[in-house]
Amino acid sequence: MVVAAYGQILSPELLGIPRLGAINVHASLLPKYRGAAPVAYAILNGERRDWREHHSSPAQLDAGPILAVAATPIGPCETAGSLEIVWRGLAVRFSCRGDRAIRRGALRPLVQSKGSSRGRRS
Repeated sequence: MVVAAYGQILSPELLGIPRLGAINVHASLLPKYRGAAPVAYAILNGERRDWREHHSSPAQLDAGPILAVAATPIGPCETAGSLEIVWRGLAVRFSCRGDRAIRRGALRPLVQSKGSSRGRRS
């Protein structure tokens, strides 16, 4: 199961259905930009690069181990809308490669640190 841009915590019953688990595609660097507006916070904080991450979906929002990361530059006139167009294409390609790696058991999850600086200036 792959989830993207879904701002609710999934139930344990739903997360228990997929044989290989659930993966959330998150639009920014974790744990720095957790939550519903990660793209806006990255732009607001003057980030020059932003990330599309895939991580497993536990019962907590944006808190699972990170399975893979892809980066894209953020230009000085970039908007959340323009970045979303770029990230949609990245997410589809990334999900397909990630799915094959999961099936082979080739991914090594990286546990996130507990803190979040969402919304603070860097």
